[in-house]
Amino acid sequence: MAWHDWGNSPINSTTPQPVSNPSTGTLCAEIDSTQLGTAFFRPDQKMIVQCSWLLGSDTSATWQIETATSTALGASVDQLFIKTPTGQTGQYVTQHQLLKDYRIRARINSTFTASVTASVQAIPLT
Repeated sequence: MAWHDWGNSPINSTTPQPVSNPSTGTLCAEIDSTQLGTAFFRPDQKMIVQCSWLLGSDTSATWQIETATSTALGASVDQLFIKTPTGQTGQYVTQHQLLKDYRIRARINSTFTASVTASVQAIPLT
């Protein structure tokens, strides 16, 4: 079982500004493998993180939040699909097991015309 320790500093995502008219390939928020430290893992090393996602859009949106093994769009390891209502932001909390070179990212599931905001914060659990 994991627990929070005062020494576990949060890791914040890049791209905190609004994104206009995103496509499915647009990363609205990401924590890459260098920020997470997974780029330096041994092949059998793993880390459990708790992620807090803040997702919002001007119109109704379906988000794809995921961990991935590379920058490729098809490199997802685990995906969750979150629906946010028009003009609202929601907070979602997930836990993930990260291995070597993993990254955490949020993107839109289907292309549409609107402005979106996304942020993710990962906290390693001990």
